[in-house]
Amino acid sequence: IKNLTIKQIHRGRHTVSSSLVHGVVSGRGAVSFKALIKIEPPAAHADAQQTSKHLLLCPTARAVAVPAIEVLNDQVRCKHGSAMSQLDPALIFYLQSRGLAADKAIALITRYF
Repeated sequence: IKNLTIKQIHRGRHTVSSSLVHGVVSGRGAVSFKALIKIEPPAAHADAQQTSKHLLLCPTARAVAVPAIEVLNDQVRCKHGSAMSQLDPALIFYLQSRGLAADKAIALITRYF
């Protein structure tokens, strides 16, 4: 299992942060993603966002995401999101109908994920 931890800590006024994580998991692989946005009291007008997206290439692949926000000032803008998805068989079929072999279609989807 691969563990990834990200902390975005805002200590000053008008600070900005953004994190975007894309992961691809195959086989019996597993990934654990933990993320924290913390806005400390003096960090008025902070703007923070975090996003994680994981593509699961097979049914045995696993991904867990735990996004968190700790806000200690009410004049901030924060958002977080997480998404996990398996390959869409309809998309693979569509690419095959355009002449790509299944393995090439999966490689193409994974590359541009």
